[in-house]
Amino acid sequence: MKMERHALAFRIRPGSHEAVRELLAGYGTPRLETDDGTRLLSTAVFLKDDLAVRAIEIEGDLPTLAAHLAQDPVVLEVERGLLPHLVDTYDPADPRQRGEFMARRRTEPLMHCSSSAEGTGTRHALRYPVRPDRMDRAAAFLAGPGDLARVDTLHGASVFRQGDDVLVGVFEIGGDIDGFVEDLARAVPVGAAREMAEIFEAPGDFATAEGRRKFYTESLMTTVTDRRVGR
Repeated sequence: MKMERHALAFRIRPGSHEAVRELLAGYGTPRLETDDGTRLLSTAVFLKDDLAVRAIEIEGDLPTLAAHLAQDPVVLEVERGLLPHLVDTYDPADPRQRGEFMARRRTEPLMHCSSSAEGTGTRHALRYPVRPDRMDRAAAFLAGPGDLARVDTLHGASVFRQGDDVLVGVFEIGGDIDGFVEDLARAVPVGAAREMAEIFEAPGDFATAEGRRKFYTESLMTTVTDRRVGR
């Protein structure tokens, strides 16, 4: 079966960051394979401010896996624990409500690139702070691998979009995150740096590697869990 990559993005209530982190870091392992052979291969969860992102890799059919997980006691327990902390809520026991909620939270995959080392590193995520009315332009900018091929520590990368306010990159790397951010900042050519200055909010100057490093560092999400559950 073909491997697919997906991501769900959830808004969380103010003050819920730590409770959500504890819930998503400590849950048990659900049954990972359906009767037709669809498998959950990996899952990673990231947090930043009011946003939680769950990135998954599967073999098989996503709706089949979603229906399977909706019946798993481990998954149901976590979902019930999360409900008080979510901005957008639903009844986990109601299949229609749950399906509609998951459909709203699904992201659009924009890009994936990988190397032969994919699957052996650790995953991290960036939440890109997009300027007002620049989401389409920012999504187009990140929809190609661009300068990522120049980053030696990169094993794989995916970019996901949700509506006009969520743009997230998930990166698998070999080595430490500080070194990756440094390499990423230095890999950006002058033309791309100018484009970044027009589409992203930045704490520093995109014209310098140090300014870009600060941008990427402040855009990093907290990695809550990174599990290779089915490999």
